[in-house]
Amino acid sequence: MDRNRTIRRNEFVPLAKLKTYRLKNYNFRLVLLMLIICGLGIAVIGSANDGAGSNSAVIKQAIGMIIGFSGMVVISLIDYSWVLKFYWVIYAFNIGLLSAVLLIGDNHHGAQRWIDIGSSLTIQPSEFAKIFTILFFAKFLTVNKERLSKWWFIFLTAVLAGIPLLLIEKEPDLSTTILITGLTIIMIFAAGISYKKIGIMLAVFIPVAAAAIIYIQQPEQKLLDQYQLNRINAFLYPDEYDDQRYQQDNSVLAIGSGRLYGKGLYNDSTESLKNAN
Repeated sequence: MDRNRTIRRNEFVPLAKLKTYRLKNYNFRLVLLMLIICGLGIAVIGSANDGAGSNSAVIKQAIGMIIGFSGMVVISLIDYSWVLKFYWVIYAFNIGLLSAVLLIGDNHHGAQRWIDIGSSLTIQPSEFAKIFTILFFAKFLTVNKERLSKWWFIFLTAVLAGIPLLLIEKEPDLSTTILITGLTIIMIFAAGISYKKIGIMLAVFIPVAAAAIIYIQQPEQKLLDQYQLNRINAFLYPDEYDDQRYQQDNSVLAIGSGRLYGKGLYNDSTESLKNAN
């Protein structure tokens, strides 16, 4: 037996994997591209400062980049198959973290999505939930691949996916709820669910979705919060929702003004949208 594949029982598995890791297999090109993109992001944030001399946003982003990059390197050296052995622990931790947001999280601008750690560090558990969802269902669906097309298992999968989605929606964070729902559906499809089951579910989902769209347009609807409905209506009927078009109007203004090449980093001319307020 290859001695490099032999791991003593009392040896920590990720550490043993690290000892036998071949550096030539590491994707340095991907790491370099990520550093370039992050560096560009920091430069753009610095350029967007209001000129008052404050670099707090740049420093915060740089610290986040260093922490994130360090964590990425450590995690990339750990055998993911070992991590996925604890997929139920990952799921429970995800639920616990999302529950903690609703219990002890901080409310900002009407949304309770963050947990403050100390005076300068804030985490958003719904962002971690994206990764935890992928890890959990990747292993869960693999282990239960033979049961994937059974209705009881599809119902169980929906319940397991629905619990964290409900907690995220309660924050509220509708965009992340929609994103994680899409991720889960894609993973179930990729896992090999039968097309017959997909057809039956679509036959039920499409009429329900159509009814929901009609319902949310009613004056007394309770499905969406008013600000969520206003965002949708501002996109569909821009002339009737002047006060709700802030993001989309500024996006069009910035792209239309800067066009393909922009107006340059750290541009202090009066033509800059930043200086024109």
